Amino acid sequence: GLDAASERGDDAVGGEDAEHGAGEGGGDLGADGLGAVGDGVTDDYAALQGYANVCGYIGSPFRLTDTAESYAISAKIQLKVTRDLDATDSTPASDFHFTDNLPFNVTGLGKAKLLATASMTAMLEIIYDNGADLDIAPFYSDVTGIEFDGAGLATAAVYCNYAMHLNASNNRIHGVERGFEFLGYGVGRIERNTIRAKYGIYMPDGGGDCNISRNDFYAGANNGACVYMSHYAGDTRIADNVFTNEEAYTGVAGVDIAAPGASVISGESRHVTIRGNEFAAFSVAIRMTGTSTTYRNIFQETITDNHVNGIGGSHPGKFLQATDCTGLHVYSNFMNHRDLGDAPDWAISLTRCERCLISNNTIDAYQDEAILLVDCIDTVVQGNRIDNCGKSSASLAIIDISGSASRRNLISNNRFRQSSASYAQIGVKEGTGVDETTGSLNVFDSVATPYSFIGASSIGTYFSGVTMAMQGDSTGFTFAPTTYNTTATAGPSIIARRSRGAAASPAAVQSGDRLGFYGFAGQYDTTSGN
Repeated sequence: GLDAASERGDDAVGGEDAEHGAGEGGGDLGADGLGAVGDGVTDDYAALQGYANVCGYIGSPFRLTDTAESYAISAKIQLKVTRDLDATDSTPASDFHFTDNLPFNVTGLGKAKLLATASMTAMLEIIYDNGADLDIAPFYSDVTGIEFDGAGLATAAVYCNYAMHLNASNNRIHGVERGFEFLGYGVGRIERNTIRAKYGIYMPDGGGDCNISRNDFYAGANNGACVYMSHYAGDTRIADNVFTNEEAYTGVAGVDIAAPGASVISGESRHVTIRGNEFAAFSVAIRMTGTSTTYRNIFQETITDNHVNGIGGSHPGKFLQATDCTGLHVYSNFMNHRDLGDAPDWAISLTRCERCLISNNTIDAYQDEAILLVDCIDTVVQGNRIDNCGKSSASLAIIDISGSASRRNLISNNRFRQSSASYAQIGVKEGTGVDETTGSLNVFDSVATPYSFIGASSIGTYFSGVTMAMQGDSTGFTFAPTTYNTTATAGPSIIARRSRGAAASPAAVQSGDRLGFYGFAGQYDTTSGN
């Protein structure tokens, strides 16, 4: 009977029943036909587990029919292959993709719903056969059209236990801590689901090479993340999703990539693409935390075409907080908008990051700094449009560079605009110990101090109105902007005045001063005016 099938798996459905019974030729059985009630009260676990065992032997689809109530289960249902598969040829290793792996096709019809009625680690577990034959998990399985209600009792809705190539779509998940959880293999497609959970997708140790797209994620608890990724979860695409924190949970991220621990290549998270998503009212939309060693194990991630905004009375929140990462490409994102209200935060913060690119983003109406760089090396910030940031105080900087390890950062071709003198009036600022910052051809509109550089090897050029100016030199002097050439036919002015120590007023450019600008290097001759 079904109880025996639940216990014995393939033995319970062998012989003549397997050849000539209800599932002949891999036919469709149906949960109701094997004893499931679906009244929301009767425990359907034994019937559904027996049904799964039959499907795992003959390859029949696992279908939950449309019911007014739920299929109540008191324990997780395991989906695994219950017959002996063909031997796996290990040469080459990829041959196991082509063996008789017997995928599951799990489908909910109409309002099909699973309801947890007792504590369980997962409602559905897709798992390898841990018996004597050690068959692989049912790769290429589908889970679609089911409502999972964990009722606060189930940890995960669907748990992929070394099951590769899961396709999950059009599911509704709530009442669980984790929507989809991956251990080991990934390469899944998680698309068009609606998930409310502390962790919508949870990849603590594996799950890489997935495509996560067009889902609706809702934050479900404080200090969670709609997508959480750690070691071995790289090469994943997160695209065209909507992330919403409508209940204003605190400490939550839309996407959280955390790879702490030992500095080993095998523990990395790399090549994640986060594209075209909308993040509404999160503490931080994207958070990345790597390992604080010489080997930055979060690297080469791409973040592009995303947007952050508020919802209801909640503010848009921070966009990116990255620590101990390298090679991040952050471009063409929209961080707030002046018509959406102020964001009482900064927009981007990088700490101990190297060789990152922040390019062609739009950053509007943040109360604090637009960009923070702390102990960063070789970071390029270029081509961004930054309007009305640092609104909480004129003493703030729009881009603040701090930390004594910060070196060789380039701030180039950005446009800074402030509509009020009460907003941040320093464009780019160096903190104590910072050096070798280059500011190149930035445009400042209504910013009193374009650069506040203290590094001996830091230098900056900028445009302000019709004046082009240079600040900084090799000995740490600060050039004070003034007009040098104002004739009507001369075009924009090129100016360089400097102050030495406590001099009462800046001295004009003098003979022997060396100026460098985009390949031009020369000396100013006070006699000839050249």
